[in-house]
Amino acid sequence: MPVTLNARDAVPAAEWNELLDRVGGNPFHRPSFIEYQRRTGAGRPLYIVIRDDSGELLAALVGYLRRPRFWPWSVRARTFQTDAFPSIRPDRSELKEETVRAIERWAAKWGVACIRLGSYWSYGSDFISSMGYAVHRRWEFEMGLSGSEPDLLSRISKKWRQKIRRGSKEGLEFSEVRDPSSLHELFSLHEDALDRKRQRGADIPPTGISERFLDGLGWLVSSGSGRAFTARLEGRAVSFAVAMVHGERAAGLFAGSNTEGYKVAASGFLFWQMGQALRDAGVLRFNLGGVPAGADTSGHVDHGLYRFKSSFASRREICVSGTRYLPGWSGTSLRVLQNLRQRGG
Repeated sequence: MPVTLNARDAVPAAEWNELLDRVGGNPFHRPSFIEYQRRTGAGRPLYIVIRDDSGELLAALVGYLRRPRFWPWSVRARTFQTDAFPSIRPDRSELKEETVRAIERWAAKWGVACIRLGSYWSYGSDFISSMGYAVHRRWEFEMGLSGSEPDLLSRISKKWRQKIRRGSKEGLEFSEVRDPSSLHELFSLHEDALDRKRQRGADIPPTGISERFLDGLGWLVSSGSGRAFTARLEGRAVSFAVAMVHGERAAGLFAGSNTEGYKVAASGFLFWQMGQALRDAGVLRFNLGGVPAGADTSGHVDHGLYRFKSSFASRREICVSGTRYLPGWSGTSLRVLQNLRQRGG
């Protein structure tokens, strides 16, 4: 079926939310996350609406145009990148491949050399494996929050129920972070968690925290579109997590525990308490984030994280991200450039 695509530089937030509501909108396409991305330097946002030949709304998404730093690719080889797959009307899901082809046709017309489709909270995205995309698979975990507190606790593995109770007895305390200026200090916990992964053999480059990143995260929390929580032991923060919230859905963005928190299983205590706080605010679906697809095998550096999130999740799904370099000089040469950069470290 023929479809048409319209891309706009800006759409009023209320209008965009109404469009997304009609297609079961992904939180990663919502205005609050777009503003967060803008503040952190994600690139120029484009609001894309796809309709069928009768003008009926089929899908909506937000993507970002980026340019490589090196000439001549900076002029002729733009990249179009999304955080999530197009939000498609549930009754028209058979057109998901056609919506991606429509994006490719639009991209080729506007000088885009590479398309990168992210797959945050994008279940059923494996279809791009047969569409010429180089794919990356991840497990994502979702914690259902409907039901009573005893019912929710019963869904968690016995091992972690015991650890949650033990954490309370050992003095762990749960609190919400309302002052964005304290986020910089909390991110040291995230760095501690990354250091432990490096010690287990993970190839993670040094990160550091930019002011733009903190500005974006601080805005998310202060605006109410994001919520940050900590677990404390004798007044010291030993674990923290940040989630983006929209309506009945929340998605974890960052989390981490230091060594002291790891020893007392503070992350499990925190996720449990965090789920209760989000449920009290009307959230019914809490996405705990993801791990690489191979993490379900023993020996993988993220196998422990896979088991941890599986212990809390009522749903586990494979999400597939994809990259495609479009035909022509720009796409081919940009792919060669990226390969050379990767080989060079």
